[in-house]
Amino acid sequence: MIPRFIMCRVKAAAVVACIASAGLIGAIPPASADNLNEGAKAYSSGDFAGAANQWRPLAEAGDALAQFNLALLHDSAESGMFDSARAAAWYERAAQQGFAAAQVNLAAAYQNGRGVTKDTALALFWLLIASEAEDSAIGDRAAAAAQRIAALLSEKENIQAAEHAEKWQAKQETQTSVGGEQDDTPYMTLSEADVMTIQSRLKALGYDPGPIDGIAGEATQQALAAFFKDRGQEWRHGPLSHQLLEVLR
Repeated sequence: MIPRFIMCRVKAAAVVACIASAGLIGAIPPASADNLNEGAKAYSSGDFAGAANQWRPLAEAGDALAQFNLALLHDSAESGMFDSARAAAWYERAAQQGFAAAQVNLAAAYQNGRGVTKDTALALFWLLIASEAEDSAIGDRAAAAAQRIAALLSEKENIQAAEHAEKWQAKQETQTSVGGEQDDTPYMTLSEADVMTIQSRLKALGYDPGPIDGIAGEATQQALAAFFKDRGQEWRHGPLSHQLLEVLR
């Protein structure tokens, strides 16, 4: 099975963006699925530059998932290409297309002034948008974060953010063709249930992943690292792969 990508990141202050979304923004063009999968393989092997090379053409061509993945690379010091301004810019493009995970991480950027000018009201706006996500895991976290941020703003700022969010509509980018062959296994993200299964199997094998909550946080990453270390292999903290469901049996 092709590795799948899960986005899990804990943000400072009131914003928590730990995403495990199975929904994509529109259908991935067949030509781009192969590039997305190859990028996931490169990421899993620690070849962050290779992942960026696969995702960047798709991101520039308008693919929201590729934009989000590229933003995560620029948002990570481990990737060797940390650039908070570029991360925010790619989050912005994906967010404008309706990609809820990007909306939450963009809100975090505005909340903390990371790569953009700090703007708590704009952070609230994006969280209100994300709170309507079809994926309940994203929507619930966004709604909870929005409540905490709303308490920091004036009544007028809250009303303005709510009105702005009510009028907002996603704008899909016109995707241009990117070379590549059609892949039989569409690129998808792990569901929260998949992550919980991985956590449950780790626990059953004697590796404590922390709460069985579908969030691949630090405890889960450490449990995976211990599991692979005992088998003479190295686990690079980062996205979980669907292959783990096959390995952890």
